[in-house]
Amino acid sequence: MASDRDRSTFVQPLPAKPNLEMQQKRAKALLREAWAARPDALARIRALHPAPPAPAALALADAQLVVARGYGFQSWAAMKRKIESLTKTPVEQFVTALHAGDVARVRTLLEAHAAVRAAVNAPISYFNSRPVMRAMKNLPLLDVLLAYGADLNLKSAWWAGGFGLLEYDCTPEEAAPLIARGAIVDVFGAARLGMFARLRELVEGDPSLVHARGGDGKTPLHCARNVEIAQYLIDRGADIDARDVDHESTPAQYLVRDAPDVTRLLIARGAWFDIFIAVGLRDAALVERSLRDDPEALDHRTWHGKYTVAHTGERPATREEIGDRRGDIYRWVFDHNVTAMDVAMRLGCDDIVDVLLRHATPAQRLLAACAKADRATAEAIVASHPRVVASLTRDQMRLIADRAHANDTAAVA
Repeated sequence: MASDRDRSTFVQPLPAKPNLEMQQKRAKALLREAWAARPDALARIRALHPAPPAPAALALADAQLVVARGYGFQSWAAMKRKIESLTKTPVEQFVTALHAGDVARVRTLLEAHAAVRAAVNAPISYFNSRPVMRAMKNLPLLDVLLAYGADLNLKSAWWAGGFGLLEYDCTPEEAAPLIARGAIVDVFGAARLGMFARLRELVEGDPSLVHARGGDGKTPLHCARNVEIAQYLIDRGADIDARDVDHESTPAQYLVRDAPDVTRLLIARGAWFDIFIAVGLRDAALVERSLRDDPEALDHRTWHGKYTVAHTGERPATREEIGDRRGDIYRWVFDHNVTAMDVAMRLGCDDIVDVLLRHATPAQRLLAACAKADRATAEAIVASHPRVVASLTRDQMRLIADRAHANDTAAVA
């Protein structure tokens, strides 16, 4: 164990204007230097770490601890709290603690600061959400917020439509303690949670609710997670091709992965569909129809071209502004920058891949092989079609940038 004299060599006061990001960078740099066996880095770690591991076993947490102890703190968390107290307002510290799920820190800040208590229902978190949104899966944290007056039924202040607590990222099991604490099940929550009796009660009381708009400007049909609820909403006049506000996408597009039976029902009732829906449903016949109806189907890529939105994040786009755009929800449903071929490969749908390949041009087959990091197939295609690379369009040549954006090093190589 290092002596006090050894430790004092490396201890210094916290800077007058401390910056947590800079300290994070210092910790990473220290870790890299230790792994490289730099004598000064190893000496610092031996002097300041209470139980220094072997250099090869050092982790970022060890380097962070050494940095913190170099400023006289017993832990990284203690140093972080001190820096935040010097550089952030109490409300900003409250937001940080909420995002970290730090129950004790949230309680301390609420007890100590009137400004924090005044912000307990403010839209201060991600996407203009309220503090309770950050605590819906952390019941001890939620109970602290409730004790200070948090309202479970205030929706977020998101520009495209406020989210209720029960309509996003919430399972029936997670919803139960929220409902027990006073969360009201509205039409969106009922649709998402599969609570048919509650949904019917609400719609019979107010039939216009089938057209209501919730989070992101979705309708209840966008939230429907089972066929019974979807059928009920359709029978009562729900628009099967309604676009939400934020992603300008239809219920079928939203639900193709999480509720494929609902999407099948929507299509059976006449809903619009495309190649991504057909592939997502693993429906070869629907894939064939999509390919016949849309000659560009295999070139479509999520978050590009038609699969983007018209709005600018300030107001809903009009139908005229949307035009032939198809919305951008697929980048969350399937992934960013992927084609129908990519989706079929990722889903492991070999029969669907075979259908797509039969319709694909040499260029499209080449791009599919590259995206899959299948060098042998890519080289074979180039050998059979020597001009295929030269034939690639500007948009098709985005593949390498898109794969790099996704950190897909195998495909880039």
